[in-house]
Amino acid sequence: MSRHESDDLAGAIRRQVRGLVRRAAAGDTTALEALAGLEDVIPLAVSVAGHVLHHDQAIREADGGKPTRASYSWAEIAQVTGTSRQAAHRRHSSITRDDPLTAWLLQ
Repeated sequence: MSRHESDDLAGAIRRQVRGLVRRAAAGDTTALEALAGLEDVIPLAVSVAGHVLHHDQAIREADGGKPTRASYSWAEIAQVTGTSRQAAHRRHSSITRDDPLTAWLLQ
């Protein structure tokens, strides 16, 4: 996926979240409930993605079944997420596939 495609997807998510906020502000409590249900998804998604980039070559396959690369270092992941290498390791290394939300994110 190109940077442009990733930016487009992130923009679509931002617009959808903004739409939910506007609906909640207009009195739609189901929109607030939907936002509350998303509260843990984005931080966990960042952690799962960081974990996968560092550990799971098998999940990161490009077209044709070839791995994109062996793995990313904690320093590379830290640079992209704007943290230190130690913070990236602390945040992303403890992810387990046993958590149902993590399993859902990896489907």
